Amino acid sequence: MLPPGATPASTVFAVPELCDLVAPFLSASIWDLRTSSLISRPFTQAAQRLLFRDVILNRGTFDIDHVSSMANDDEASKSARLAEVLKNSTAIAGYIRRIRLAFEEAVLRPLEAVDLPNLRAVVFHRRKGGAITQKSISLGAALLALPNVQHVGLIYPIFHSAADATSLLAQHTSKLSSIAVVYGNVVDKETPPPAAARRVTVRKLYLEDNPHHNDVNWMFHAQSPLDLVSVEDLSFGKTINATTRRCLQMTRAKLTNLALDAQHAVNPAFLYDDVAIPDVLSHYPRLKHLVITSTGSALQDAAMLLKELPTAVKLESLTIVFDPGLTPKHSDEGLSALGLLLSQNENGWADPKRCVLKIVVPKMRREKVRAKVLEVFGGYDAVGHLSFE
Repeated sequence: MLPPGATPASTVFAVPELCDLVAPFLSASIWDLRTSSLISRPFTQAAQRLLFRDVILNRGTFDIDHVSSMANDDEASKSARLAEVLKNSTAIAGYIRRIRLAFEEAVLRPLEAVDLPNLRAVVFHRRKGGAITQKSISLGAALLALPNVQHVGLIYPIFHSAADATSLLAQHTSKLSSIAVVYGNVVDKETPPPAAARRVTVRKLYLEDNPHHNDVNWMFHAQSPLDLVSVEDLSFGKTINATTRRCLQMTRAKLTNLALDAQHAVNPAFLYDDVAIPDVLSHYPRLKHLVITSTGSALQDAAMLLKELPTAVKLESLTIVFDPGLTPKHSDEGLSALGLLLSQNENGWADPKRCVLKIVVPKMRREKVRAKVLEVFGGYDAVGHLSFE
C-alpha cells in the first residue's frame, strides 16, 4: 500500500536508481531534462548529472568538438555564473566531464579556483584577436593539470611561438593522451619549441590543417611537447597535404585506428598539392579499425585505397561513410567494386567472420541503397557482421 498522499509516480521517482534509468531517455532535449529535474530530489540529481556532463559556454557551438563559435557571445559572464554555481555545489562540479570555452583570460579566470575532479576533456577555441596571451595560456595550463584530463582540443589556436604550446602542456598529467588541433598557427614560425621537461605521449590525434594560413610544424619538431610516434588512433580533415603526410609517416609504428577521405587521398581533382597517396594503407600492418569517408561517386576511390592493404592486416572493423546523392547509380557502381574487392580478400584482411562492416549513409538516403548494400555485402550480413546505419 502506498503511503498517504503518495502516487505510483511519486513513489517510483523517489528511487535514485530508477531516476538514473529514466533520465537518459529525456537527454535528447535539454528542455525536457530541465523540466523533469523538478519531479523529485532524486530526479533532480539524475537530470543534473546529464545536464552538466558537457558544458559548452558558446551559443554558436553545437557540440564539444564543433568548430564554430559566436565571436560576440558573452562567455565571460557565463563562466562567472558557472563558477558561482560550482562553488556552491561540489556535487555538480563532480558531474562535469567535458568543457568547451574560449581561450581568453576573462573566460578562464572565474574557473581558476573551481575544483573539477572528474573533468576528462577540455576544448579551447579562439574567437578573435591575435595570439593567445601568456595569462590565458597559464590559466589553460591549470585546467589541463587537473588529475583526470585525458583530452585537449585546440580550435583555431594562434600561439605567439611554439614555446607557448610547450607552456600550455607543461603541467599535464600522464592521463592526457588525446589531442585535437584544428587550424593551428604560430606567429613566430622560425623559433623551435624549447625542450619540454615532460612530453605528452599522444595515443589519439585529430589534425585539421590548411597550410595557406596555418603552421603546425612545431608539432613534429624533435623538441615538440607532443610525442607522436605512439599514436594509435589518427584522423584528420579531408585536406591531405605535406603536414598530414608527415603525420601519417610519423605514426606508422603503432597505428591501429585510421580515418581518412578517399577522394582527397587518390582523386587528382581533389589533391591539394598534386601528391596522391593511393598506397597509404600499405604502410600500416597493425591496422584494426579503418574508417573511409567518400561521396557516392567516389566509392571506387575507396576501393583503390583498400587494394593496398597488406595481406597480413587483420581488420576488426571497416566503416564506409558516404552520401549516395539523389540518384544511386554511381554509388551502386562503387558498392559493387567494394563488394568484389572484399570478396577477393575474405580470407585475409576482409574476413567476414572477424571483420565487422559498417555502412553509414544519411538517414534520408538509406532506402535508396539498402537493396544494393545487402546484395554486395551479403556475406557479412549472413554472419551478423553487417551494420547499415
